[in-house]
Amino acid sequence: MADTLSLRALQAFEAAARLGSFARAAEELGISPAAVSQLIRGLEEQTGRRLFDRAKRSIQLNEAGREALPRLTAAFQDIRETSQILHHRVAQSRLVVSVPPSVATSWLPRRLPEFLVKEPNVSLRTREDHGPLDLEAERIDIRLSYGSFPNEVARIVSEVSDDVVAVCTKAYFDDHNCAADLGFFSTARLIETDWGGVAASFPSWTEFLGEPPSRQTHIVASSHAALSMAKAGLGVALVQKLYAAEPLRRGDLVLASPKRLAMPQSYCLSVRQAVSTRPMVVQFATWLTACLQADIAGH
Repeated sequence: MADTLSLRALQAFEAAARLGSFARAAEELGISPAAVSQLIRGLEEQTGRRLFDRAKRSIQLNEAGREALPRLTAAFQDIRETSQILHHRVAQSRLVVSVPPSVATSWLPRRLPEFLVKEPNVSLRTREDHGPLDLEAERIDIRLSYGSFPNEVARIVSEVSDDVVAVCTKAYFDDHNCAADLGFFSTARLIETDWGGVAASFPSWTEFLGEPPSRQTHIVASSHAALSMAKAGLGVALVQKLYAAEPLRRGDLVLASPKRLAMPQSYCLSVRQAVSTRPMVVQFATWLTACLQADIAGH
């Protein structure tokens, strides 16, 4: 078997696998479907491995094809961007970023404009995900998770620790004893987050107070919901400093107690190995880490 594979055959395989069709790949590459099929068969013969399971009217990637596709897609994307640069054109970098739902709704939208102003030619897709993911199979470039998850195709680039704090509106605080100590919590309505069946758990009021709360609590499913209820004056919520930093700075919320409770796990930023050296991936990961650290340390 020759060591060097046909670049044209690799391109035909990548297009057909990505688009799920020889015909669509042929249209993209400007050749006939028969030529696409011939190139891929030649590649399979050269490597000694089948890449597709073929049926009469469809193709489906097998294990070997699924293993090769993400790396080839990333490689051809880099080639296209380099070609544009060499032709003195502006290259658009595409990023797929996965974050927890509350990060996507409570924090990231406020921070993202800063990055997009500096990098107007990035095409960004954000996903909201809980728990472990296969970054290669899902073709995710950057993953911010709460807690680290073993992933052979990803590399952890940073970990940032956070605390939870008790927050409420000033009006709510003033209406409940005006005392910035744990006595306040005997009369306040407490808002607690229960993440449900995900891999990590959220600190409870029992842990924060050192004893079970004396009043019934509101239970919500996300940090974003807890923060929204606190802003609406419905009680005092345990939320991460990451989310509380901006409303505290603006005066929308106040600390109901100086106490802080460490989150049991850190925010973990991972990048997919196949794209880990791409400049835009490195730049976004560095920027995101700096933003996390700044907001957590800011109040």
